[in-house]
Amino acid sequence: MKSQIAKQITHWLGVIIIGLAVGLAVQFVRAWTEPTKAPPGGNVGAPINTSGIQQGKAGSLVLNTNQNAVGLTVQGSVGIGTITPNTAAPNAVTTGNVDTNDVYLRSIGLWASDVQKKLRCTRKRSGILHKDAVTYCPAAYPKLFSCSTVDDAAPSTSPTDLSSYCNSDSPTCLANNSAPLNFQRTGLGGDHIYLETVINSAKQEGCWGYDSGHSHADYRMDIMCCNVFDPKVDAPPPGIGW
Repeated sequence: MKSQIAKQITHWLGVIIIGLAVGLAVQFVRAWTEPTKAPPGGNVGAPINTSGIQQGKAGSLVLNTNQNAVGLTVQGSVGIGTITPNTAAPNAVTTGNVDTNDVYLRSIGLWASDVQKKLRCTRKRSGILHKDAVTYCPAAYPKLFSCSTVDDAAPSTSPTDLSSYCNSDSPTCLANNSAPLNFQRTGLGGDHIYLETVINSAKQEGCWGYDSGHSHADYRMDIMCCNVFDPKVDAPPPGIGW
């Protein structure tokens, strides 16, 4: 009797094991997908490693997701947008250089190509004035950088050439009757003139001079006006000064 029961248990265990094996085999067959390319096509890409062999990655690469203080260190030079970067800098150093088209500087809201634009300026001296008056910058140089008043005896163009009189730093450079005639500044007004930066409808800034009496001894306004030009694109306006 016991022998018969043992045979039955053995029989059914065999059936169960065979059933499980067949079931697992069917699942593996159903989960397997036939390769779409002949070997070695379709292989999984090699991981980035520490070898000295150049590696390429087709997808994007995000680094320093933990926001460490230093996210990337490159011992050499870097090319962005090019596989043959120019590594020779003007100072002859060939490491630590970056070859790229442009860089946006968030701190000042400008591209690096905009930063290299040059500030160009010109001087303007007004005609003879004797009341409250304003002198505007030329249209090509609409930004006022400085403003002062000079005597009407000063030349009509700026700056005044002192090379034949006070040609070096001196604690004394008199403009009274003892000076050469073309450097005498007499009949000066006693009122203090206030100078105020103003702007007109054409967006040209200027200098407005006025005082409490609203009338002065004759004088001239001397202003410095500037603008930003791109030397790669803009032609310099005539008569520029630096």
